[in-house]
Amino acid sequence: PGLATAVPLPHRGGAILFSGAAPGADAGRSVCGLASMAVSKRRSMTPTSPGRTLAQKYRISMRHILGQGGFGTVYKGLDTKRDAEVAIKVFGGTDNSLATFKSSIDIWTNIQLHSSTKQDSHFGRKVSCDNHLLITELKKSLAADDELRLNQLVTHLDIRRCFAEMLDYSRDEDGDPGEDPESGLLFIVYEKGGTSLEEELEARHSGAEQQMDGQELLDLLWSLVCITWGLHVCGYVHMDIKPANIIKFPSQPGDKGGVRWKLIDLDGAMCSNETIALKECCVTHVFMPPELAKCMAEDRATAVTSRKMDVWSVAMCVMQAIFSVPVLEPWYKQWQGETGDDAKFLKWLGDYTAEPIIYGDMEQHICDIDPCLGALLKFMLSKDPASRPCIARCMTDLAFRKHRARLLEADKGLMEFIAKVHADGEIGERRKSTACLTM
Repeated sequence: PGLATAVPLPHRGGAILFSGAAPGADAGRSVCGLASMAVSKRRSMTPTSPGRTLAQKYRISMRHILGQGGFGTVYKGLDTKRDAEVAIKVFGGTDNSLATFKSSIDIWTNIQLHSSTKQDSHFGRKVSCDNHLLITELKKSLAADDELRLNQLVTHLDIRRCFAEMLDYSRDEDGDPGEDPESGLLFIVYEKGGTSLEEELEARHSGAEQQMDGQELLDLLWSLVCITWGLHVCGYVHMDIKPANIIKFPSQPGDKGGVRWKLIDLDGAMCSNETIALKECCVTHVFMPPELAKCMAEDRATAVTSRKMDVWSVAMCVMQAIFSVPVLEPWYKQWQGETGDDAKFLKWLGDYTAEPIIYGDMEQHICDIDPCLGALLKFMLSKDPASRPCIARCMTDLAFRKHRARLLEADKGLMEFIAKVHADGEIGERRKSTACLTM
């Protein structure tokens, strides 16, 4: 946008010309706000030998790094008690490592318990996401008229399946979350998945695998929307959804195409509708939402989190699946190379009046793949958050009619169980009434 030069952006059929061009700094890096991490303040939190054992149970392999981020490093590990591979995230390098570690445990615990300790606050399911919208659309599209049962269906869907399971974490001498006394490390143990969506897309771009067709793209978007909805109903905003944070796991009954995607790295997640310090916000420039870029461009100290921020990032992940690279990367690199900083990119991204992300050749190309997909992505990538849909609205979009039908069909057993509970309840009430009459 706004550049005279044209750059070929790769996709399944060759190249489409868009504005932007020259290479520059790495656009895929994560940054915590605009502040660089002070290496001099870091404590050494890295395992000191290639095969040491943590908590007398988890053997960690330093030679096998599964991922790195602003809050720590993820290593391949082995649970020697179960003889099962695991992923071990070792926190460290910053002054607030302990706070981040404990926050991660709180978030994962709340998700895995499928409830929250603050039902009257941001964590409450009813105030965190518009379930009513989803229920209404399910009734309409599936000709189901029992709103109570549908509400129970949506509320009781196992959202834990959307996230990599937390298996264990380091504890201090009192047994509370903290540094492991023996190693001095802060770590969390997760179930280990396979390749990331980023690796999957790289393999398809290189020709090692076939590019995604329209149905696969819709399936991917539906998976990401459902994952994000699972996070939002718990009252959280991820803030840094990107292909590197989406991991493939073995499929489960009801999964489409034998693939289940799960979201990882909730270390930077925040409570929804909360004022946060920008310096504590961990984001990736080419996936960050315009409202966050606007705050950074205006040099504000704080920003208010919104679930719609994640909606933007989810759409950007699918855009990468379509065009093989992050679609904002050429412009980020161009301007970063010209100016040496992020200011120009942030100002453009945060300008709600600038041309939309999807228009022209790009819009036509997506609509040629699937018109409903193109319309939904354009809606999700509205620069002004006031015009952007919430995640529940995305789930009720026309593009996902078949997916919603499968959702209900996959949980048919649950529906039958709920119906039985209702029937038993009615019988119980009748028995009570009869007993009262005969007394």
